[in-house]
Amino acid sequence: QMLEDTMPSGQGFKLSAGQTVTGNIMKISREVAFVNLGGKSEGQVNLEELLDEEGKLPYSIGDSVELFVLTPSSRDGIAILSRKLAKGKAAREFIQDAYSNRIPMEGKVAQVIKGGLEINLSGFKAFCPISQIQLHYCEDPDIHLGQNYAFRITRMEGDMKNIVVSRRLILEEEEKKKASQLRMDLKKGDHIKGKVVSIRPFGAFIDLGGLQGLLHVSQMSFSRVENPEEIVTVGQEIEVEILEFDVESDRISLGLKQLMQDPWEMAAERYLPGDTVEGTVVRITNFGVFVELEPGVDGLLHISETSIMAREKLRHPSDFFNQGQKIEVQIGEVYDGQKRISLRAPLQNDGATPIEVGNLVQVTVEKVVDFGVFVRIPPRSSGLIHKSEMNLQDGQDHKKVFCPGTALDAKILAIGEDQKIKLSLSTGSEQKQEDDQVAKYQKKGEDTQSMGSFGDLLKKKKL
Repeated sequence: QMLEDTMPSGQGFKLSAGQTVTGNIMKISREVAFVNLGGKSEGQVNLEELLDEEGKLPYSIGDSVELFVLTPSSRDGIAILSRKLAKGKAAREFIQDAYSNRIPMEGKVAQVIKGGLEINLSGFKAFCPISQIQLHYCEDPDIHLGQNYAFRITRMEGDMKNIVVSRRLILEEEEKKKASQLRMDLKKGDHIKGKVVSIRPFGAFIDLGGLQGLLHVSQMSFSRVENPEEIVTVGQEIEVEILEFDVESDRISLGLKQLMQDPWEMAAERYLPGDTVEGTVVRITNFGVFVELEPGVDGLLHISETSIMAREKLRHPSDFFNQGQKIEVQIGEVYDGQKRISLRAPLQNDGATPIEVGNLVQVTVEKVVDFGVFVRIPPRSSGLIHKSEMNLQDGQDHKKVFCPGTALDAKILAIGEDQKIKLSLSTGSEQKQEDDQVAKYQKKGEDTQSMGSFGDLLKKKKL
């Protein structure tokens, strides 16, 4: 409560030990600073308590400062004030006053003990539960060893026995003050730095300094993020953008990818209709597959554009495509404003072995199913080798013999009206063996002819 609300105009007011007061520094001497508390009330505080970590005084005459009342009135009528009960100055009565009046008191973390930490409170042992040493769960209590902190005494029994303290209560009060200021300053679109305090499967919570916001996994990157820990780590300081801020509920939505360049800005220049590119299957639906062309840029290969679906009459794209599979696609249309790219899978042969019945082609196994294997026919065609066309030994399981990536020689048996291609591995391998034998025979015949007839050899012998 503000001092102006607790005193009559132009008069002093009654102070009590432990009271929080705010006043303006009116004079600074070598050892103390004198503070105007309003009206006719004055106080003094030891100058050492106002120094910062570098030993410098960050205050000037006229600056406002918040202090605690230790002694309401000294002999000369000036109240004794303190920023906190400093180590070495706290006596038994001060500890009792600090407990009674909820005044923060400085203590040093002496050692880690079962369930918490032992605190040296001006020569007296105190216990700080592990849950009360910081704002969030403490995984490593050792990081606090030897540190001096301000604590609030929450329990004390008898003659300075069983003293229990909390640092978290003080930190929470500081966070509330920061949060109050942040609520007034924060607005949508702001860029602000924060610290990652926890990570969940759906995103990460970021401490903005008094308030926490959620950085959802969908706002971490333009590309799909399966695990938020791939992008951020606990304790990491990052800059984020305020996407939404509900003041009433303190719900803050944050974005990280908004600070990055949108890959779609250059997509229309990099991907032209008709271009053939390689991509990765990132999502499979009942109407097609989404193919990632680069991080953040996906295209849709609709089932109507998927030749294997049309030829093999498969029920679902997952019957042929796998998530993470590398495939070659052709750019259809680029809808830059809608961030959409349509894809298709062309069947052009591009100068490879003609896809005609009876031809022997080199294929690569793409998917193994119960009834056979689907294979890739260079450069962009696909076909099926039924297990009955594999020339397997009795008892052999084709699913154990063939795996994706296996190169095979196969013969094209049939091409249906729906462009469904059937191949045979047995006839393909037999044909290859026959071709090899014919080639060897022809080579042998050529060598024999080069030697001439038996009669010619005899004539040369006589000569």
